[in-house]
Amino acid sequence: QGFIRHAADDPSVRKARADPTKDEATAASKRKQKKEEKKKKKKKKNNIDSASKQARNQELRSKGQMTKKEKYKAAKAAKKAAAQEQKSDKPKGKMPCRALEDKALEKAGMKELDSRAVRVFLTGLPYMASEQHVVEHFARVGPCVVELLRDRDTGKPTGKAFATFQTAQQALTASTWIGTKIQNRWIQVRLCEIRGSEGPAGPKPEGCLSAVVRCDPSVAEERLWEFFEECHVVGISCMTDRETGAFRGR
Repeated sequence: QGFIRHAADDPSVRKARADPTKDEATAASKRKQKKEEKKKKKKKKNNIDSASKQARNQELRSKGQMTKKEKYKAAKAAKKAAAQEQKSDKPKGKMPCRALEDKALEKAGMKELDSRAVRVFLTGLPYMASEQHVVEHFARVGPCVVELLRDRDTGKPTGKAFATFQTAQQALTASTWIGTKIQNRWIQVRLCEIRGSEGPAGPKPEGCLSAVVRCDPSVAEERLWEFFEECHVVGISCMTDRETGAFRGR
């Protein structure tokens, strides 16, 4: 007798139901294929857009015009230049004030400005600062010659210096720049007081066997003894700064 076999009794159906990973692998393969097709279409579109963009840019350049990217770069450069110019126009130090000048004169022991007072003493300088850094810092005041004080043993800067200006008024103005910054460090500036020995030398007393010698402040006392060895020198006295203790070169 004939009979109808149920689908569930079919071996192929039972095998498909027993192995569900086959359907998942097929679905994953289709998804991957669609993703690749979509990627190819996008790449093709980008190539077309890039080609049309290059053609537009070429056309603009042939007409002497800037492209969109070139306009953006030009605007950015102009903005940066304006910011730099505005920054350079800002004063680097404090403007001279009569009250500050009077205070600087008082610290130097003067009632009125002496024309010989052309030096200022600086403290708090960065150890990496050079003479040129100090010269540039006081450029708005006037040209100056800077002498950095160095440790006698190591030769490294001590953070102190002397600056000599062309006029006493420039030195007085520089002495008001207290609290200004060099390499992001606040500095202190003081007008050097005038001592009687710094004026013109008077007549030499009778019987005086001493002599005042000027030399570079970096010269050691031992070198002076060697230099004057044939002069039968009895003693050498090096003049030092009253506040810093550094050799003054005399």
